[in-house]
Amino acid sequence: MQATGYGDRVTVVTGDGEDGAPGHGPFDAIIATAGAWDIPPSWIAQLTDDGTLVVPLRMNGVTRSIAFRKDGAQLASVSAETCGFVPMQGAGAQPETFFKVPAPGGGHITLRFEDGAPARPPLPDGVLASAPATAWSGLTIADLTPWSDAYLWLAGFEPGFCRLDQAGGPQLAAGGPVMKTGWYPFAIARDGTLSYLAVRDLPDGGGVEFGAHAYGDRAEQAAATLIRHLHAWDARGRDLPEYSFAYWPDGATPPLPDRLLGVFRKRHGSATITWPPERSCDQIDA
Repeated sequence: MQATGYGDRVTVVTGDGEDGAPGHGPFDAIIATAGAWDIPPSWIAQLTDDGTLVVPLRMNGVTRSIAFRKDGAQLASVSAETCGFVPMQGAGAQPETFFKVPAPGGGHITLRFEDGAPARPPLPDGVLASAPATAWSGLTIADLTPWSDAYLWLAGFEPGFCRLDQAGGPQLAAGGPVMKTGWYPFAIARDGTLSYLAVRDLPDGGGVEFGAHAYGDRAEQAAATLIRHLHAWDARGRDLPEYSFAYWPDGATPPLPDRLLGVFRKRHGSATITWPPERSCDQIDA
């Protein structure tokens, strides 16, 4: 620090970030640079009343970099961006639960649960040997158009939501869940059935259509359920405002809203997403 000329302007504190910076603050801005599953009380306590907290907040495995400001007892978002960060370690870590499922011909998939992990494997070992079911939604999206909020919708409203990794080249329907979904290989795994998002190119090459692949005894039902969720997200979640996120520390109860509320329970409070009202048919067609 002295060599760079910042010795009298920067104070370096070492320790677990969960504890904040004891003996310092309050701060006008606090920035976390690791994926946080929760917001420690120390961060809120050390933030000035008009300060800004920027945190990559993990909500059931889906991360948004959110800028929060205090709004009474809660934190209210003023911006939110899709992102990916290395998970926080130490006292603030949230362990994942892993289940491996073998694939015919070699390789396997791994289900990674962050919230609501089942007590036993949700899929039988032979589930990928069954014939997959595929359904298409009729919903399309142009190239280079963000759509990752669809996973926030599923993370908040569909039990069995998990991250899906694959190793050893398992052969899945349409080349597997990471063929076109890129950074977003998420799935639904519960009651012996696996479903995940499918996309296919539009004939004009200008975008893709959303669909679903599913395996298991109730594959067709699971694919249809995922399609219903995609339509619900399309009707009210494609344009999720940046101010839709909030964090409520323990003791500050989220009010019963007049809009749909997604709630992610944490150790020290709850993160919420207030989803917009359902769009009319005219708005959807537009």
